[in-house]
Amino acid sequence: MMVATLLLAIVWDLALGEPRRVHPVRAMGWLIHRLGRLRGRASGLGARVEGAVTVAVGVFVAVAVGGLGANLPRRLPGPLAVLAGAAWLKPTFSIRPLLEAGSVVRRALEFRRPEENVRLLGALDSLECST
Repeated sequence: MMVATLLLAIVWDLALGEPRRVHPVRAMGWLIHRLGRLRGRASGLGARVEGAVTVAVGVFVAVAVGGLGANLPRRLPGPLAVLAGAAWLKPTFSIRPLLEAGSVVRRALEFRRPEENVRLLGALDSLECST
């Protein structure tokens, strides 16, 4: 069942690409941004404590959401477990955008335009994480 879940998640990723609105990286960027706005203007030890709290909250949320996603499919019958597991796993892949960005860079390299290569390397970063 795990192999079927993994294969379905990969197929979905290749077919659908990256969601722009709901994505784990974007959600974590949003959380860190919001926590940063709540923090004060502390310096020294206070800033370190605020940073440690931000990291702890981020880790807690990631573990809680990951645990939910890992355990939910186990409680569902066969085909639904595969669908739920693949839907939960799919956002962890970035196969399609990475292949697209890689082909853009490869084409630039083939046409020997080094000034474009540096600019195009930014295409490998497919998500804005802080908004």
